[in-house]
Amino acid sequence: MRLSPWALSLALIAGAVGAPLAHAGSIQFLKPFGSSGGIAYGVEGKYVVGESFGQQGFLYDGNTYKVIQPPGGGSTAAHDISGNKIVGWYTAGLQGGRGFLYDGSTYTTISHPLGVNGTNAWGIDGNNIVGQYIDASNKSHGFLFNGTSYTTIAFPGASSTRPRQIDGNQIVGNYTDNQGIFHGFLFDGTTYTTLDDPLFMGAGSTIAYGIDGDNIVGYTSANAGALIASFIHDGSTYTHPFDVELEFMGGHHFNGISGNRIVGEYNDQPFIYTIPEPASLALALFAALALPLVRWRSHSRGSPA
Repeated sequence: MRLSPWALSLALIAGAVGAPLAHAGSIQFLKPFGSSGGIAYGVEGKYVVGESFGQQGFLYDGNTYKVIQPPGGGSTAAHDISGNKIVGWYTAGLQGGRGFLYDGSTYTTISHPLGVNGTNAWGIDGNNIVGQYIDASNKSHGFLFNGTSYTTIAFPGASSTRPRQIDGNQIVGNYTDNQGIFHGFLFDGTTYTTLDDPLFMGAGSTIAYGIDGDNIVGYTSANAGALIASFIHDGSTYTHPFDVELEFMGGHHFNGISGNRIVGEYNDQPFIYTIPEPASLALALFAALALPLVRWRSHSRGSPA
């Protein structure tokens, strides 16, 4: 069957938007310490932090990888970066593990006074760190730590709250309701707002993971996590650069954002996804429309193909 020029144009656009790894924008897969496995969690400018396949934290500067691991730290994950400061989590044989802060030369343990079963530092902005701790009854609680004191972060009525990242006075993360469903949230220091991606029409769970200005990234899943799609939320609209995928076949997760760069994990491989500039996207769509039309006009004039 021969497609009309306009049908072909629409097919090209649909293909560019719909394919999981064939769309406007670019993807760079990372290989920390020579391994393709791992997760990228946080990004600031050109710097990316995460966890390698060998359960070592890493810092990537666009050219080289540096190990991020507290002395005697065991399994380590670097979760976020702000300036020269990196936060994350390590085991060190401790019950539930502990959070850490690395300032480029010194590692400092982050341990909530009530976190007898573990503390995890997830996000940092300036001197403020967000994370979660596990109390004596194995219940998870969120916190904000300013370097001196801890403030509880708890979504009203939730059974547990997990702050993931912070930008200025805005904190994003997820909470669990009394039915065990995950919902994303945004906390501006005064008000908690639920973030539920409408992709699965109310039947899915939402995890808000990263924030930069008005843009929030994360992922949503349905059917007990079998289906998954990552999102960008600009304060009003959810967009999904990749297709909905089957998690067991290698799903994708957006974990952090800085400007037009998003980091995450695709089929156990850390990646950087660069969002196209609006002008570049418009040019790509124009080319998809114009090329078939030019060819059609050439044929109509009797010109060779």
